[in-house]
Amino acid sequence: MVLITEALLRQRALPAGDEGFSEVREIALHGLGIERINLLGHRCRELRVLMLQNNVIPRIENLHRLKVLEYVNLAINNITMIEGLHRCESLQRVDLTLNFIPASALPGLSNLRHLPDLRHLSLLGNPCTRWPDWRPYVISKLPQLTHLDGVEVTEDERDGAACTAKDLEAALDLWVLQVEGQAGTVQEDAEDTQEHDRLPWSPEQRLRDFREREHLQEELRERRATSSAASPFRQRRCALPQEPRTLPILSRDGSVLQKNEGKGCGGGWRFSMDDSDPHVLALEVHIGKHLATTEIETEVLPRAVQLLISGRLLSLHLPDEVCPDACRAARSRATGILVLTLPREGNGRVAASKQAGISSGRGKSAGNNAAVVGAAQATPAMTAAVVACGDGFPPL
Repeated sequence: MVLITEALLRQRALPAGDEGFSEVREIALHGLGIERINLLGHRCRELRVLMLQNNVIPRIENLHRLKVLEYVNLAINNITMIEGLHRCESLQRVDLTLNFIPASALPGLSNLRHLPDLRHLSLLGNPCTRWPDWRPYVISKLPQLTHLDGVEVTEDERDGAACTAKDLEAALDLWVLQVEGQAGTVQEDAEDTQEHDRLPWSPEQRLRDFREREHLQEELRERRATSSAASPFRQRRCALPQEPRTLPILSRDGSVLQKNEGKGCGGGWRFSMDDSDPHVLALEVHIGKHLATTEIETEVLPRAVQLLISGRLLSLHLPDEVCPDACRAARSRATGILVLTLPREGNGRVAASKQAGISSGRGKSAGNNAAVVGAAQATPAMTAAVVACGDGFPPL
């Protein structure tokens, strides 16, 4: 059984406070599966707005100490009687939509007759609304109402209901005897009920369905928590030693097979090689802006370049021999494109310094130097992560 606790009140109270509940004016407790109203009258005396819709509350109780309560929402519950609100002196709005209030419970509205500020009442979707004369009967019981089920109560309706009050009482007794008396009461008997049988919709059936749904959801959460750990594939994978993948060892002449293991469009990393400059080669690799720079490793040889991007290899031959010691790497923070500047052999570091301003990752220097995040040296003797670029990417 789900009950109202102090921890729940502290979580749902407005305004929230750690010292106590004396300043709480509004509490939203909807959709929590609450089965009983408790604790509110003792802890939240200054409560003005109470939201309890979409629970499984069977009766209205323990609200008599809320003297300043103005609005209570009890829609979509299991309420069958109109009770427990007559001592809420400041009550203005009551919402009892989609409950199980029968026509035989309508005389209980007399308890709300002495609430001078009550103006709005909603009984939409209750069994009592099947009685054709339910609206004038309610108006005769609560003449102070200005809106019933969201429809304004006119003076003509109020006068007509007052004139026919006795006739409405007799009509209600006849309706209860002929219609609701024949319907009877559905008793909960799970042992004798087959799974394929359909029971009439009732508070008992709704509570049973709610508890079954909660039980199924709990089982689903447990299966999800244990399925990944119990998976044979995951167990076998976790049992194997996980060795981090590194770049293949290259020979000095750069003889290596070209390979593209990326997951981009077309089955690999998108890249482009710009050899229009006689001094440098520019290699652009479209990695994606959300990949961490620490997941990128590079290695440059005179006639080959290799990148290990998140464990996937991109290996390329170079059209000309380059100077590995003068190579630079930069990555755009805006687009995530990685740009490798590879000076051709014979031009040395002078040519590389002229090309250090590649900005946007498109192979053009358009003055967008703010997009360049940094550069890192790459040598043939060691594998270096492109860490100088940083992880300054836009958030997901």
